[in-house]
Amino acid sequence: RARAAVAAGARVEALGLLYAGALHACVDRGVIELHPGDTEADCLRRVGGRLPREAEHTLRDVVRAWQAAAYARRVPTADEVLAMCDAYVRHFEGLAA
Repeated sequence: RARAAVAAGARVEALGLLYAGALHACVDRGVIELHPGDTEADCLRRVGGRLPREAEHTLRDVVRAWQAAAYARRVPTADEVLAMCDAYVRHFEGLAA
């Protein structure tokens, strides 16, 4: 769905899908618990040390890109978002049930 969003020109939506998907995969597999009101920073702290290093880096990159797009209107290029899609597949697709 994130790739389709990029193709449709909706890169911010794609970032949101990657962010939500990675967190869902982590919660679904018992890697972390999230609480109402958790911020992006809270999510990153909860994941810290519980995933392989590259998976943590991928999540951090997605979160930072999401924050930049959502709060500062700095949206990554389509190629950058597609690279995050590739990293998501490598690190989080196998975590989801």
